[in-house]
Amino acid sequence: MIKFHQYYVTNGKTKAKCHYSAGNRTDGREAVTIYAREYGRREFNEIFGDLAKNDSDSMTDYFETSRVVIFKDNPLYAAALERALINDKKNQERWSKK
Repeated sequence: MIKFHQYYVTNGKTKAKCHYSAGNRTDGREAVTIYAREYGRREFNEIFGDLAKNDSDSMTDYFETSRVVIFKDNPLYAAALERALINDKKNQERWSKK
């Protein structure tokens, strides 16, 4: 079972640092994108399997290692969206204080 935490995602055995982004697709489809941090490609593949993608070239691999796009029809969507919205709210509160 995959669990979404504030700074990481886990399947109970493997933990991968990440950050979340909700609803920013240019095609308008509802989705949550989860980006790996610190070259977490191996961990993302273990947790998400075929959902984990890395379409970047070698020049941009420094900035983007792997990502997972979870669309609305995926059973993981509700939990991922909830975590993304909680993180967005916390970030807005933190940045509004500065």
